[in-house]
Amino acid sequence: GEEIRPLAFSKPEGMPEELPAELKDAARKVVASMRIEGFKPGAFVENPVLQKHYAAVQALALGEEQPEETIDRLQADHATLAEK
Repeated sequence: GEEIRPLAFSKPEGMPEELPAELKDAARKVVASMRIEGFKPGAFVENPVLQKHYAAVQALALGEEQPEETIDRLQADHATLAEK
């Protein structure tokens, strides 16, 4: 099984016991601004090499000259990231 152990770290000198609410709110806004609407981890994870192989096998089985073009969904969507 998996063993999880709590780790105790000493606080840096001068660090308050509780962070100010303004700082927490600012951190939440930063994290929220990095979210991409509709993104679900694992929803589009397809091995691009396997997808290309499957397309080649399908083309061979159907007697097609060229396999279908495959999309590498693991590459970053630079257009969406640029909007952020």
